[in-house]
Amino acid sequence: MTRRVSAPHLVDRAEDRALLAAAWVEAAAGTSRTVLVTGEAGIGKTRLLDAFSDDLTGTDALVLRGACVPLGGHSPPYAPFRTVLSDLATDVGTEAVRAMAGGGAALSRIIPDLSDEPMSSRSDRGVDDLVDVVARLLHAASAQRPVAVLVEDLHWADSASRDLVGYLARVLRTSRLLLVASLRTTP
Repeated sequence: MTRRVSAPHLVDRAEDRALLAAAWVEAAAGTSRTVLVTGEAGIGKTRLLDAFSDDLTGTDALVLRGACVPLGGHSPPYAPFRTVLSDLATDVGTEAVRAMAGGGAALSRIIPDLSDEPMSSRSDRGVDDLVDVVARLLHAASAQRPVAVLVEDLHWADSASRDLVGYLARVLRTSRLLLVASLRTTP
């Protein structure tokens, strides 16, 4: 039987934690930041995100976390953002999410419960509309309080999720948003 041993604190990650803390200060002040946490499998990327999330506990930060998970060799579309947006709805309420997004129709493509339209009347909105709505939603949420979006295992993400991460990093320049994604550098 293999036993996994884990240190009670992160070893040799003080610089990484300081970089995340500095990015958070800038993001919370209104200059969004994107950080990629890269490394080999098992190096402690998830533990670093856990520690950073813990560091934000007790602050006014809204921490939203999602993960990319391979299922049968592929990852479901927008998998990490399903969790991120569901957690946001849990935190601020479904009606508030709909209001911040300008309605729930586009979001219903990834989280049907967020739709404010009956199933039979939902239109098939394009990808462009969806990414704009997610960006608008996160920007509006960050106007209420600083937001940290943590996306784990981006190497397993579907192309739509990777595109959305890139889009958010580019368009949310003045949001109080820190986007952190972990990415494996080896297969």
